Amino acid sequence: MVIDEQKQPSKNEMMRHSAAHVMAEAVQSIFTEARFGIGPAIENGFYYDFDLPRSLTPDDLPLIEAKMKEIIVSDAPFIRRTFFPLMSRRLGAEISVLNPATTLYFDMSLWEYDGTNYQNAGVRLDLVNSKLQIWTTAPLMTDIATGLTLLNLNFGYIPLKLVVDFSTGKYVRVMLGSTEYDISAYAPRSAGSGVSPRLQVDVGPTNDATATAASIYVRA
Repeated sequence: MVIDEQKQPSKNEMMRHSAAHVMAEAVQSIFTEARFGIGPAIENGFYYDFDLPRSLTPDDLPLIEAKMKEIIVSDAPFIRRTFFPLMSRRLGAEISVLNPATTLYFDMSLWEYDGTNYQNAGVRLDLVNSKLQIWTTAPLMTDIATGLTLLNLNFGYIPLKLVVDFSTGKYVRVMLGSTEYDISAYAPRSAGSGVSPRLQVDVGPTNDATATAASIYVRA
């Protein structure tokens, strides 16, 4: 087992956690109908909660221990994967648009980096051409709505919302004011990237179609 000491549990904690999994596999091989609860490492060892067809007895312990030894001797690999804690990985963001007389574009872009790849979903309110666009791979921008009547923007705030599900690699919806557009048929941009795992949101009004917006991000 290769252990990266940086930002990792202690060696003892990792070994005890692994031993708990070995024990769970051993118990399941004896009681195939076993169901698992939690099985963490603790200060002086490890344990596992089981739902079994009967209670364990002292006579079961040597059988479980022997099965654990078989599993250990088989030298099956242990693979520890660190997942970016995004839960369902469905991400949404909203900005409020105000005073378009001094702004030509409103951009909002959502990013997910997992350490190997990235996904990038974005929406642009193009006030020059009166249209709403989203980021896609080919073409790079896809029109969702054109010929928008945006005069009402001069009278107050109007929300621009974007929702994407990075777990499925699909857009969900975009909303401008009270109008919702189903964009679930589209996929965000994606490519390889070595950037450390994080969520990033880029937002900003601009008068330049190629300008970079301000960024907010949360590291894993």
